[in-house]
Amino acid sequence: MCGLLPALARAGEGDFLTPFAGIASAYEDNLFRLSDDVDEELALGESSRSDWMRTAFAGLGLDWQPGRQQVTASLQALDQSFQRFSFLDNTGYDTSARWNMAAGRSLTGTVDAGFKRELGSFDNFRDPVKDPIDTTHGTLELGYLITPEIELQAGTGIRTSTHGLEGREASNFRGSHWLLGVSRRTPLGNRLGLQYRRDDGRFPKREVGPFSLTDDGYLQQEGVVTFTWQGGFTSLDGRLGYSWRRSNNLEFRDYSGPSGDLSARYMWSPKLMLDLNAYRRLESLDDLFSSSVTTTGFSFRPVWAPTDRIVLRANTGYTHRQYEDSGLFVGATQPKENILSYGLSASYTPRTLVTLSAGYSHSQRSSDRPGNDYDANSFNFSVQVNL
Repeated sequence: MCGLLPALARAGEGDFLTPFAGIASAYEDNLFRLSDDVDEELALGESSRSDWMRTAFAGLGLDWQPGRQQVTASLQALDQSFQRFSFLDNTGYDTSARWNMAAGRSLTGTVDAGFKRELGSFDNFRDPVKDPIDTTHGTLELGYLITPEIELQAGTGIRTSTHGLEGREASNFRGSHWLLGVSRRTPLGNRLGLQYRRDDGRFPKREVGPFSLTDDGYLQQEGVVTFTWQGGFTSLDGRLGYSWRRSNNLEFRDYSGPSGDLSARYMWSPKLMLDLNAYRRLESLDDLFSSSVTTTGFSFRPVWAPTDRIVLRANTGYTHRQYEDSGLFVGATQPKENILSYGLSASYTPRTLVTLSAGYSHSQRSSDRPGNDYDANSFNFSVQVNL
């Protein structure tokens, strides 16, 4: 349900604290992501699968820059209500903090942490039930220049996800990771390096027995080449390599394959920016019957600011999802899914303290899994006041 919530506000340039508040309204024509052949009366007890949502929000943004350090943070509370499916009414929170550190000429780093409580998405769980989810994360990444050109990198982090609905506790997740790397920096600021990362994932509420088809944890390792390039109006940032995932108990769920991300940004002019991202990832999925998928896709996001007060954004994306662990028996063909999304949004700041935003988005999925096809449209409008 993240797409229904307004973006967090940040302190403006030169500001220390920025309180903000506002209200948002959204319309969803397929709230529970039901297939076209599903009868709304039988599935929902209603004659329609659409709903209007209202979200009131308030919070505080922080941007503090003492010397070479930078500390940013945000705190937001949200009260969300539904017109038709009022049993989904929810109060959420979103907090985050980030410290970009520097010590001497050689050591730099980033500390990042956050907590969020939100209503669970219906993209993979289509049951008409309320499932508040608590997620936490924390990361530490350090870089040390052993010469003016060679930097060593190290990092570690944790993340958790806890479902409030008892029937979905099997999807509760706890994960940790660490990484090591080295890169060479040119005088122009470009980089080329190597990185190794290890992830340990656990599903603490799952029980694995003689006839289990999904596991309670995994170990994933990744070796990649990393690079950053800046030239004129274009910048590239990427990581290309290979990943291996090993299940804790069910060896027939082990798999591996190429992985990577490539991001490109082109500054057409001071008012027009184009972002393109392509990826192939071995990752976890928040699903009762699967914990391992390979996703391949791309996204394209142009941003145009025709005036100082108006910003227009567009986005489109495509993802091919190959299930590696879908709860099917060994030897069965694993399902595939194709997900297409696109949208438009506009924001207008008639006064320094007020921002008006409106947008439209569409998403659709075709799947080999029964009942997983859907298409959905949403419209949203919000007013935010920065105090």
